[in-house]
Amino acid sequence: MNNENNIKLDRINRAIRHLKGIGIISIQQDIVNKMEVNKTSVSLALKGDSEYLTNKFLKKFNRTFGDIFNESWLLGETDIMLSGQFEKEIEPENERGSITIPMRAFNVIEKQANSLERRDNQIDELISMLKDDRNEAKKTIVPTPPDVDTEKITLLRES
Repeated sequence: MNNENNIKLDRINRAIRHLKGIGIISIQQDIVNKMEVNKTSVSLALKGDSEYLTNKFLKKFNRTFGDIFNESWLLGETDIMLSGQFEKEIEPENERGSITIPMRAFNVIEKQANSLERRDNQIDELISMLKDDRNEAKKTIVPTPPDVDTEKITLLRES
């Protein structure tokens, strides 16, 4: 693998880590699905195969994810990773104690929060059901006196 290809491979891997970090993707299959390309092609490109890790592939990758990355950076021509519009959006402006983030990142955070809330509700519901079952079981268990023949009770129940 030549130096230019090493740079491209490093850049695509950093871009993928960034996308994972902001919650846009989580696994390689997400890239395949979003780019609408063959899984093998993506796999070979991400292994640094120069037949697949081409400028065309990198440009399509960037377009697929909303041109979030500086195309020149992906191609190994500059050191600025994010395109200008996204770079400005994530710079903190802390006069009011707040920051501005891309809407896409906000949507991901909101979806995760909703998912956690639903999961918490499910857990609470399961705990409640378990408590109800335990209380019901306590009501139905009747201790058998030691002098009662349990085999006769079982036979009586079956008839």
